[in-house]
Amino acid sequence: MKRAFFFIAIMAVAFTGCEEKKLAEIRFCTDVRPHEPCIGEDTVFMQGTNVWAQLWLDPGFKDNSVTAHLYGYQEGKRIFIESIHHELSNDQQVIMEPLFFNSSGNFEVEFRDSGGNLLDKKGFEIW
Repeated sequence: MKRAFFFIAIMAVAFTGCEEKKLAEIRFCTDVRPHEPCIGEDTVFMQGTNVWAQLWLDPGFKDNSVTAHLYGYQEGKRIFIESIHHELSNDQQVIMEPLFFNSSGNFEVEFRDSGGNLLDKKGFEIW
C-alpha cells in the first residue's frame, strides 16, 4: 500500500511540474482606451459591433514579431481569411488588432511567433 501511495505522489508531482508557462493570451474587446485597455471583454458580439483582438504578451516573451491568422467557419470547416504581421518594439506587451465584419458567424484568431510556434488561439462569435 505504501508503494502505491508513493508512486501516485511521485506521478502527481511529475505531471504538475511539467506544465508549460503560457507566454501570451488573447482577449476580445469592444473598445480600447489608454487607461482601460479592454472594455466589453467577451467572445460573443452583435453584428456591427467593433471587435478588437488583443494579444497580451508575458514579460518573458522574447521575439521581434508575431503574426495573427484569422479564420472563419463555414459548414463546420475552418476557412482562412487573412494574416496580419506585427513587428514588436522593445518590451511591447500588447498587440491590438481591430476586426471588422459585415457578416455573422464563428471565427477564430491565432497568433504565432516568428518561428511559427502557436502562442495562443481563441474563437469568437458574431450574431
